Amino acid sequence: MVSYDLLVIGMGAAFQVLDAALDRGLRCAVAERAHYGGTCLNYGCIPSKVIITVADTIRHLERAAKTGLKTAKPEVDFAVLKARVLEKTSENLDIREEYRAETNLTMYEDVCFVGKKTVAARFADGSTGEPFTAKTIVIGAGGHITIPSIEGIGDVDFMTPVHFFKDRFPDGPLDDVVIIGGGAIGCEFAHFFAATGTRVTILQRNVRLAPGLDRELSFALKDGLERDGVQVALCSDVKRTRRLPNGRIEVTWEDRNTQMLHQTETGMVFLASGITSNALDLGADRAGILLDENFYIRTNEFLETSEPGIYAIGDINGLAQFRHKANYEIETLTHNLFFREEGEPRRQVQYGTVPACIFSHPQVASVGLTEEEALEQGYDMKIGRLALADVVKGFALGLEDTPADGFVKMIVDSETDRILGVHIAGHEAALLLQPFAYLMQSGANRRVVHNPEIGSQLTMLERGAYRTMTIPSNSVQLIERSVVIHPALSEAPAWVTANLVPRAEYEPRR
Repeated sequence: MVSYDLLVIGMGAAFQVLDAALDRGLRCAVAERAHYGGTCLNYGCIPSKVIITVADTIRHLERAAKTGLKTAKPEVDFAVLKARVLEKTSENLDIREEYRAETNLTMYEDVCFVGKKTVAARFADGSTGEPFTAKTIVIGAGGHITIPSIEGIGDVDFMTPVHFFKDRFPDGPLDDVVIIGGGAIGCEFAHFFAATGTRVTILQRNVRLAPGLDRELSFALKDGLERDGVQVALCSDVKRTRRLPNGRIEVTWEDRNTQMLHQTETGMVFLASGITSNALDLGADRAGILLDENFYIRTNEFLETSEPGIYAIGDINGLAQFRHKANYEIETLTHNLFFREEGEPRRQVQYGTVPACIFSHPQVASVGLTEEEALEQGYDMKIGRLALADVVKGFALGLEDTPADGFVKMIVDSETDRILGVHIAGHEAALLLQPFAYLMQSGANRRVVHNPEIGSQLTMLERGAYRTMTIPSNSVQLIERSVVIHPALSEAPAWVTANLVPRAEYEPRR
């Protein structure tokens, strides 16, 4: 049976570990059945921010009237917008071609596990090729858009982000759209559609938009979208969809608070109903890999799965499904596998300081514990809140003291003054939040055990190091080992650390 040194399944965020192995002359294999660059590059955070930047600019111009600046109503050139999206998403083809030139790399398309640490190529008819294995396997196969169990959903021509960015990018504003799902994807697309002139309805099953956020951020998000003309229906169970004789779509949904049925007619149904793990489709259970109740792969603080030599990163482990979290994981894993010095303890992932951002209107960003989580954990806390309008720059921007115009909320441990969580709504929330992600990462860096049922063979050196290890507060390491929101301009001051060279080698730009 063929054996590789490294097998990478899913080429979203996993480039770094593959490149490190290839640089060392190791025999490698990679499997990617869709697009190199993963969800983020092809139909996720990168193309979505290209279109959302247009929506942001429209809303900024509308608010500019409060500052004395009069502007004509902007017109969106959808052809230019589509070209800009394709300029970024087509990079996946360049990435694939670059890897084809590697002599130590075997490239597969679809693969699946056929046994413990044993993989085979999978063909369109479901058959598999000769099995092979690898000393180290890194799974970054992500997930896919959940298609909800709704009567008639298969009979209507619904849209997902994949459709939108791949083959159904609109030529102009849609007349109207019903978005099923009020999480990050639903709220971001609602912002774009509404800003460009589409009548938008969000049908959200939960009692709040983006329920993982601090409740005040969820409320601000709802207030802002409704101010922009979006109809938001919470506690809504979609019962059925059907195509009408006029070609439009009828959506029937129940308000759980009143048990009343409602019907909405629309030209487009957009599914933003969550992510389903690809672990079962990959056959991870056949490999003996432990999965959770939602079929995500369980990993520990070193990204190890229950099977020795197999690691999982990104959406497929179900933890904080953001590209910047996956980037952080692969950087940590690559360091542990290839760059760790002799005697140095392995780095661990800590999810408590992973920031999150939804680029809607308002933009909302968060790091650390929500107020509800801090209460559940028994903290005696202090809470502070300040509106962005209460500082001079906020006034200059034309902001008012409303949730939708933005605020900063800080939660602090009363006993130690340690920051437990920071939650920001409003203008450039991602940029405003990032310093707190660094601040909360500084100081003690004790080992945080994650999924303790997955055992890790700690050395005596590591056990001692985790009791005393700290990241200096005034050190570039603090930036290098923190998570920076993607995609945001805060990546520039974070990533510049990778370009540090001795002054004699530095070449200034003029």
